Amino acid sequence: KSGDTRLVWDGLGSGPLRELTVQLTGKQRASGAAWRLDIENRGKAAVWNVTFPDLQFPVGKDDMVVIPSVSGRLHKASRPLSFRGQYPSGSLSMPCCGLYGPGGGVFAAVHDPYASIKKLEMNVKNWRVGIRWHWPVPNMGVPGTGWKIPGEVVVRPFEGDWFDIAQIYRAWAEKEALWWPRGKQTGRPDTPD
Repeated sequence: KSGDTRLVWDGLGSGPLRELTVQLTGKQRASGAAWRLDIENRGKAAVWNVTFPDLQFPVGKDDMVVIPSVSGRLHKASRPLSFRGQYPSGSLSMPCCGLYGPGGGVFAAVHDPYASIKKLEMNVKNWRVGIRWHWPVPNMGVPGTGWKIPGEVVVRPFEGDWFDIAQIYRAWAEKEALWWPRGKQTGRPDTPD
C-alpha cells in the first residue's frame, strides 16, 4: 500500500529457521508510526516467545519515564531503572508507556483490541530508556507454529506529561478495544474526563 514500509526476512540461515518468514510492516500516520509483525512458519521450527518491539530512546536529566504499574508511576530518567510486568494484570494496568521532558515526549503503546498476554520490560541506564514487549506464542514449542501481533505497536511524539499519555491511549481504547464498555456507559462513572 502507498505509504507503507515493509521489511521481509526469509530463509534465515539453515535448518528449521530456513522455513521462517518474518515480515515487519509500518504505517506512517500524521501522529506517528504504527508497526505490525508477522512470523510465518512453513517448517519444523518451534517459536516460543517473540520480543517486539525493542525500542531505545535517549533521555535528558529533566526527563520523566511513565511506567504503567498499578495506577501509574513516574520515574526520573536520570536514575537507573529495571522494571518488568505482565499485562493484563493488577500490577500492569495499561499496555502503554512513554517518556517526556522539556523537549517533548514519546508515547509507546500496544494497541491490542483483545488485551492479549504480554510482558513489558523497561530499563533506564546510560542516559537511554529501553522499552521491550515480550509475547508468549500460543502453542509455543509446537513445530510449524507462527505468530502475528494482535493489533499494532504505536510510537508517536506528543506534548504534555503522564496524563496526556493516558488520554492518547484512552482515545484509542474507546474506539477500538473490544474490552471497552459499550452502550451508554463511557468508561468508569467515578473517573473524571
